[in-house]
Amino acid sequence: MTMDQIDRATYSVSSVAFILLSVGILLAYRSPATGYELSIYTETTMVYWIGFALSLVVATHILLSKNLNKYLGGTLGGFAVASLLLLPIIRGYHHVGATDAMSHWGTVQDILQAGEILEWRYPALHVGTAIWALITGGSANTMLYMLAVVYGLVFPIFVFLSVRRLEPRKQNAKYIALLSGLLFLPINQLGVRIEAHPTSQAVLFLPVILFATILYYKNLRSRSSVLIVLLVWFYIYLHPQQAANLVLLLGLLSVSLIILDKRVSTEFINTHNHHHFPTLVTGILFWLLMSGREFFVNKLELSVERIISFTGRGIETVEGRASSVDAVGGSVGEIFVKLFLIASIFCGLYVVNVLLIGWSVKRTKRTIPYFELSLTIGVLGVVGMVFFYLAGGISDQFARHLGFVMVVVTILGSLSLARLYSLLQSKLGSRSVQSVFFIFFVCCLALSMPVIHSSSFIYKGSGHVPESHVSGYDTAFEYYDVDQPIVYARSAAFRYASVTTDSSSGIERRLIDYHEDEIGPAPIHFDNQSIHTNENPLYVGVVGSDIARDAELYNGFKFSYDDFAYLENHPDINKVVTNGQFKLYQTPGDQDTESGASNASRPGTSNFSNTTGDNFEQIGPNSSAPTDEESTDSADDDTTTTESDTSDDSDEDTSEAADGLPIEPDATDDEDSSASTEDEAESTDTSSTESTETDSGDPSEPDAEEPPEIGDDGSEPSVEDDSESDTEEIPGPDENDSSEANVEDDGGDNDDDETSETDDGDASADDADGGDNESAGADPTPPI
Repeated sequence: MTMDQIDRATYSVSSVAFILLSVGILLAYRSPATGYELSIYTETTMVYWIGFALSLVVATHILLSKNLNKYLGGTLGGFAVASLLLLPIIRGYHHVGATDAMSHWGTVQDILQAGEILEWRYPALHVGTAIWALITGGSANTMLYMLAVVYGLVFPIFVFLSVRRLEPRKQNAKYIALLSGLLFLPINQLGVRIEAHPTSQAVLFLPVILFATILYYKNLRSRSSVLIVLLVWFYIYLHPQQAANLVLLLGLLSVSLIILDKRVSTEFINTHNHHHFPTLVTGILFWLLMSGREFFVNKLELSVERIISFTGRGIETVEGRASSVDAVGGSVGEIFVKLFLIASIFCGLYVVNVLLIGWSVKRTKRTIPYFELSLTIGVLGVVGMVFFYLAGGISDQFARHLGFVMVVVTILGSLSLARLYSLLQSKLGSRSVQSVFFIFFVCCLALSMPVIHSSSFIYKGSGHVPESHVSGYDTAFEYYDVDQPIVYARSAAFRYASVTTDSSSGIERRLIDYHEDEIGPAPIHFDNQSIHTNENPLYVGVVGSDIARDAELYNGFKFSYDDFAYLENHPDINKVVTNGQFKLYQTPGDQDTESGASNASRPGTSNFSNTTGDNFEQIGPNSSAPTDEESTDSADDDTTTTESDTSDDSDEDTSEAADGLPIEPDATDDEDSSASTEDEAESTDTSSTESTETDSGDPSEPDAEEPPEIGDDGSEPSVEDDSESDTEEIPGPDENDSSEANVEDDGGDNDDDETSETDDGDASADDADGGDNESAGADPTPPI
């Protein structure tokens, strides 16, 4: 085939790819999620994935070819990636992000209701979301995720623009940079991800700051000076931790420029007073805006103290996750390949770039890219932060700094690839080099795209939070007695309180207190009666994501089908409310529980299939036996019935359960929930209630009558009176998918103390990121 024929064929295939992708998007939109989904990749129609893959392959070919229309390739590739980032919205996800993202959602709602900014830790994302929600009339949770997608799309665009400015002579450099940007190397699902997570948004926004800085040093000072001031001011309010990294980066960049300036005089490097304007502006603004903020100063002091003491918390978190991965059938090598192989290759290209520049210094001083060399040196300061946090930091904080580093590495690695392309082109010819680079980028995209969203591919649940979870908790909190804790497996109740209750109710604060006091997290494998160790009654909330992640994805790592069946079958545990994806149980306090009741004798079990959250059924102890299936996608119905243990284990102390909790990841990276909600980590020393009040032997004769069923008319369920307790039972929440973040959170407990978290404004955010919990006894956490 002639080149002309190949070009025509390429345009034809690109048209087919565009049409196929559009049809796939339409089909995905028409088949929305009906319950919690472990992986958006496996639940989305295959037509979409075929169109998506074909679009990326064709776009890569066009961008690397010599004569084809590069705008067509960039548009097709950008359209494909944008559809992937927006896929949760297309699939009808109610919310994305079950840990810190939930708290950020609550903050936005507070701003909309109060009409003012109530929290000034890092308000940029929240205020921006509130403004767009008012302008468009969209819901706060939808606008929050949409804004996160916008920040994600900004990343490859400004990587492309930055490289174009740094290397204007090599036309292929900018297109290689665009393909490199589409790999989204900063996203590691530990500290950086696509959801409402200010530190992630700050990392992905960094290329905009770098682009403005490049403009300044490329003699466009008059146009870029004001832009730099505005961008830096905004960046500090977007996330102070990443702004501190920016100060470090620009500070070392200026120092290296000063050193080079004394050795060589070039048109690019000069001795004018305004030469270090970007560094001075960033440092001064950061100090003025942050030095008086008590929360930042306290967190900074704590982080410095931990780093100096070399606690090894970061390394322990990594080791704990490695053990967790092994426990659920994966391997550290597998996770490394999926998450960090491509990043490692670009880090290698970064090193090659350093060597090439060093060789240029020895050979000639006229062709040295001094700004590029200074940027290479400047990022080493943040690389040091990665190692410091591994040695003495908290949880997955190192992953946030690593995300920052990978932004600069993406730019410098693209420049290195462009030089390598030119070098090989002169030796092997254009067609051969194009083929090699085409295969390289297609393989990189094949490994990078499955990591854009959290999924079972990397041994994590998705960040999907179904509406039924949220509406279920909303109903439950209407009747909630704050003196009774709500125990949870993975999905912390206080996260739902942040978006369903008013701060004046005190419910969220109280649930956070239970969480921090290690009362909220359930004991690991509580079917050993450890849920009954408290003197007072308590509630147990289970959402579909808890069962899907723990019992299914993690093979019962912390909670098995038997544990959830125990709640369903035990004669002394009453089901209060259910809507299919959410169930709220109440364990009686002050009574001797008997664990040996069989399925036939258990009084209060019933399964429900409503996944919309509109219909709630309140169940009493005399409820009929359960139906076989529960509509939600949460593997809730898969729970098998097991006989309860009859031994008097109810008196046992469950503190050891905490020791078995995994140190979860970021689900975190979490960072944002509220300052106090930081640790969603599953410190699992859950206080359960010890039963002493009823005859453990005859659960079949409860005092309370079975409450009426709530119908489609939306009438509220009445609070059910537990058969053995005077406590008012809470109607159960709807299904929420927050479990995933929790899982990560789970495994990586959040450390509120973390400075980064501080920056985030919330350790819980860190949790989400995978921050690890401080609980001493945390077990290895599920994979990532």
